[in-house]
Amino acid sequence: MIALSRVALLTLLVAVEPNRTLGPISTHLAPAAPTALIVATATKSTVAISWTSAAGTKIVVERKSLGSAWPVATPAAAAAAASTPTPTPSTIAIVTATTATDSKIDQYATYVYRVRAQGADNLLSAPSNEVIAGPPPVGMTSVIATPKAMQAHDPQNFATQMRMAFDANDDPTIVYMTNDLNNDGELDDTDLSVITWNRARYKWNAPVSIDTVGNVTRSGTRMPFSFTRDQSTGQFGLLHTIGEHELRLSTSDDNGLTWKHLRVETSGAEQGGFSTPSIAMAGGRVFLAYAFGNDAVIYRTGLVTDAPTKWTSTKAPVPSGQELKTEGINARLDAAGKPVVTYLLSGDSYNTNVMLWRPDVNKSVKIMDTRNIQNDDPGLDLQIQGTQLAVAFYGALDDKFFANHHIWFAHSTDNGATWTAAVAVADDGGNAMGPPATVSLDHAGHAAMFANVDGGNDGQAKCGAPKLMRSADGVKWTTCSPDTKGAPATSDAVFPVGAFAGNDKLYVAFKARQGAPSLAPGLVLWRER
Repeated sequence: MIALSRVALLTLLVAVEPNRTLGPISTHLAPAAPTALIVATATKSTVAISWTSAAGTKIVVERKSLGSAWPVATPAAAAAAASTPTPTPSTIAIVTATTATDSKIDQYATYVYRVRAQGADNLLSAPSNEVIAGPPPVGMTSVIATPKAMQAHDPQNFATQMRMAFDANDDPTIVYMTNDLNNDGELDDTDLSVITWNRARYKWNAPVSIDTVGNVTRSGTRMPFSFTRDQSTGQFGLLHTIGEHELRLSTSDDNGLTWKHLRVETSGAEQGGFSTPSIAMAGGRVFLAYAFGNDAVIYRTGLVTDAPTKWTSTKAPVPSGQELKTEGINARLDAAGKPVVTYLLSGDSYNTNVMLWRPDVNKSVKIMDTRNIQNDDPGLDLQIQGTQLAVAFYGALDDKFFANHHIWFAHSTDNGATWTAAVAVADDGGNAMGPPATVSLDHAGHAAMFANVDGGNDGQAKCGAPKLMRSADGVKWTTCSPDTKGAPATSDAVFPVGAFAGNDKLYVAFKARQGAPSLAPGLVLWRER
């Protein structure tokens, strides 16, 4: 065998490929690739990764956005590798440890990481395995499938109602109710569960059962639970009923992994029951509103750490000649952290008044009325963004309720002092929209509403489901499905709830009863692109 010197080898290569640009030629072998790369932790501000490699090995940490290709180094960049600390276009760090932390991230972006060992003459090993970290995927994704036994027996019992709040990373957390867990036809084992997103594993955590609630008062207009998060303490709060005669507060300080329960109030079997609970939280305090029987809407507030007997309690005002309705109760906090409560009043006629009450100053404002049209089971949702307030109303305000006027919108730009006239948002073709109807506002005051399809037909519908209504000005609205990619093609997507994240992109959670080509039957999330 003829042994060639490095100079002779270089001369031979140039002769064979005269147009090739060569970088430095190494006489060393590339090092072994690192193994067992994992994401150790991931938050909205940092991603920490770890791997296995030989002690003292120089490691190049590489990152790209999910869905993009790994960038390829040009010949010029490869030739300059000996004198630059960034040997590839995707390099974000070079370390000699077996861990690295990436703190220069967009909290709403999803990243793919890999690592390489760097040896003599800056030769890089093959890449390690790849790992992903970030928020839930965009578009439609399955959160949790309906249990097989329940899907076969009665799929409507799974995730019958749900509420959503954002965690410390601004990722969605979903609480949902499942009726009759053991499929025996009894509701005493009805359960509230929570499911949370894991950025480090890039998947949903296993659901956690919060509480067994039994046979509670439930309907689309009288939700049996309310879910929120205290932005200052990070604590989740869930106000819910146990049967009809106990009101309970459940809290979690570890992002939904474990829960503590506090009995707020009970009533005797001969007394009225509790329904339509609503909760807001801030600064370690709770702000609660709920119906007690048919006689009172009660507002309570106090420190989470105090016994409920120390909380203050006030009844919503009922003018002479008016009666309370048990629907439409919402407790929210305005931009100044002051409590705002909505509730409904009916009089001697068919009219229903939609009221906004500030319990700290005992002042009420009428948002709208039903124009002397009878409403037996109306629904109402209130949301606040800065000094803008908005309500979604389900019910009849004109003679087109049995045509296509089921959902109405009204808003205030002066912290609830005055309100626009209610605007009807037309259904999608023959799909009749019903409760629960919810509303959300982004930072610019753009509105989105969500409603269930509870009747009608699909023949004239132009869009799939779930139904999402959007408006930039609160007057002109579009009604369609959030996404055509992977969305159910019929009205089989039900019980949608949604909210704008901190970047003003929408998340919508809903129940797919029969699934779709790319979705299993069960709980589904849509994230706006």
